[in-house]
Amino acid sequence: MVSRLTQSFSFHSSPESFISARLGESTRSDGDALPLASRIVRAQILNREVHIVTSYHVCKAILCHQPGAIESVEEASLGRFDASKYDSEYAHVYAQGRTSISRGGVSPQRSRKCTVHAKNRGRSDDKANFFAARTAYRQFMGDFFPGSNLLLEDGLAHKIHKAKWRTRLDHLPQSSVSLIRQITESRFLDQLVRGRNPQEVDLYASLKSLVWDILFGVFLSISRDGNGRKFKQLEELQEALLRGQFSTFPVSISTPLWSSTRSRGLQAVEELEKSLATIARDVLASNGTSRSFNACPFSEQFRGTSLSSDDYLDTEDIVSHLRLFTSSIANKALASLLTAFILNLFVWRPSSSMTNTDEQGSDTSVSLAELIRSYSDPQKRDVMLNAVLAETERLSPPVVGVMRRVQQDVLISSADRDQPDEYEIPEGQDAWLYLSGANRDPDVYDRAGDFVWDRFLPFYSSSSNDATRANADCLGTDFRPPLPFTFGDGVKSCLGAEFSRQVCLTVAKTLVDESIMMTGRIEEGGVISWLGWERRTSRKDEVQLMARDLKQLPTQRPRRAIKVQIGRLNM
Repeated sequence: MVSRLTQSFSFHSSPESFISARLGESTRSDGDALPLASRIVRAQILNREVHIVTSYHVCKAILCHQPGAIESVEEASLGRFDASKYDSEYAHVYAQGRTSISRGGVSPQRSRKCTVHAKNRGRSDDKANFFAARTAYRQFMGDFFPGSNLLLEDGLAHKIHKAKWRTRLDHLPQSSVSLIRQITESRFLDQLVRGRNPQEVDLYASLKSLVWDILFGVFLSISRDGNGRKFKQLEELQEALLRGQFSTFPVSISTPLWSSTRSRGLQAVEELEKSLATIARDVLASNGTSRSFNACPFSEQFRGTSLSSDDYLDTEDIVSHLRLFTSSIANKALASLLTAFILNLFVWRPSSSMTNTDEQGSDTSVSLAELIRSYSDPQKRDVMLNAVLAETERLSPPVVGVMRRVQQDVLISSADRDQPDEYEIPEGQDAWLYLSGANRDPDVYDRAGDFVWDRFLPFYSSSSNDATRANADCLGTDFRPPLPFTFGDGVKSCLGAEFSRQVCLTVAKTLVDESIMMTGRIEEGGVISWLGWERRTSRKDEVQLMARDLKQLPTQRPRRAIKVQIGRLNM
């Protein structure tokens, strides 16, 4: 019992430190362990038997596992839907203009590294899902995200439901660009960049505030200026919900004098339900004439939807997902990714030691933002921004991992013919995929812990219209590193991945176009390691620094303020 509590607290304090320590212990105690076992940590966390996976190829095999044919009785129970049209997951492309390679982006040689199969292949249910999200997440999310919910669905029902939502949201990354840019100018630049003198700001806090403006503007058509009271209320309710969901005292107690954090979180769910239901009814207005939604990108595809439409979504469904799209965890995750992206663009310098200074000690090297700004061709700018964002996603994913409950005894098998290898995960236990570790897998990425800003240029430059023949001839698929798991992969990949990327790219483009410059020094060793800027210490010491300087749950972000000076270049 004591061991379980200790493991739970250690993991929640710092997953990175916990996993690294356990992997080290495993290697020392079993020097003959096969490769798969040496990349998976067994632990007892929150009364669960857990297998924490750090290998890119094992994560890929689990995330992209597809069950066999769906049982006809299940298919029939879902009515008139043709299941075959939902067989392939779109989750997938780094969208138009990003890459022509599939979201998996792995060469055939790499994609065969690991396979998943049932231990007892003769079982009648060997075509069912091996891994379920619903049973893994229900304990943590069920009470706080009730109702119809893509995160808590599996199988064919999930595929059909997700296809409906994709139809509604496919337009969002492009249709929201002008609003995101407008909000960035009014709520970030106009507030922080005043006069000729640079202003010192807490970058993460400022971007977190900006992300609230963007999420509420895009999905709810609510702004601080026009709906200040409602804006503040929704923000406070979402934050209360998140605190309740991740409370270390998971008991709901409510008295006239005091309520537990979990109880306050559940109360926030009820109040959010009422507020978002009112908004959803406006979204579903048959004539789409609600003035407040005329400029709301989210509502565009809902106006005039009829009950007979194949992709009809009712009010309860919309409310449930609005609660997700505007949640505090979505806000923190997007703010975290945006913070790392902006630091990489504006503060990082090509000199890895960052000691390129003049006599007065001022940095004289050129930032990536300045390099991008020097190109007049917008397509070249886009290629570079996309490449830097992909590398940022790899090193600094905001959500460190995902969970799956194993539905039957499974074997993870290595396809390495020189050293065949299998690892068993029994039915009822959990596979926790540590995506932060997989994204830094040295078996997959060269200089896995380093920020290499042009690592993913082949994905974008070779698909752009002005790509040089040298690029096309020299950079074949085998030279392209696989894309990171920042937003998952396979059928359960994040529905909002492209929108999130669009937010990051649009904010960055706005700052580049407006001649914004930033200066600052990152002193915390753990934050430097999170960004991949320098390798100052051993891997063991690096992990300890990250545990000290980063929060990793519920999202990965710096513990202390990241202060930068922000201003405009002298033109």
